[in-house]
Amino acid sequence: MDLKKNSQEKFNQLRKQAEELMMGRAVNHASVGFEDPLRLIHELQTFQIELELQNEELNQSREELILSRTSYVELYDQVPVGYVSLSPQGIVLKANLTFAGMLSKDRSQLIDHPLSAHILFKDQDIYYLHLRNLSDEKTPRVCELHMQRKDGTVFDARLESKVHWMKAKDQSNT
Repeated sequence: MDLKKNSQEKFNQLRKQAEELMMGRAVNHASVGFEDPLRLIHELQTFQIELELQNEELNQSREELILSRTSYVELYDQVPVGYVSLSPQGIVLKANLTFAGMLSKDRSQLIDHPLSAHILFKDQDIYYLHLRNLSDEKTPRVCELHMQRKDGTVFDARLESKVHWMKAKDQSNT
C-alpha cells in the first residue's frame, strides 16, 4: 500500500515540477485559434518534460545502482572468509576471490565444477551427509573436513552452510 502511495506522490511531484518548468517556456498563444488545441499542446509539452525528468531520475538511480553493485562485489570478493554458492548437487555456481585463493585456483577453474573435487577422499562422506542434511532440514549446518589446494597441500576447513531459495532454483551457500 505504501508503495502505491509513494508512486502516486512521486508522480504528483514530477507533474508539479513539469508544470513549473512549463511555465518558464514561452508558448505562442496567438498562433492557436482554439482553447482545446492549446490545452492539448500544453499537456503534451508537460508530459514531455515529465518524461525528461523521469529519464533523468532513472539515469541517476542506475548510476547509484552500479556504484552499489560495484561496492558489494568488492566487499564480497575481499572479505577474509571464503564464500561459495553451490547447486543442490554440489556444483560451484559462484565463489569469491578469497575462496579461490584458499584453493590456490582461479575463480573460473571452480565455477561449474563439483566442490567435492577439492575435498579429501576420506571426508567425502562427511561432505555429502552435510549437503543432504542441509537440504533436508533447511537450517544452517556446520561440518569440518579437509580440503586440498591445487599444489596438493591439505588444510582444515569448516563449512558453515545454509540454504537460499533463488528464483525457483535451490542453491546453498557454503
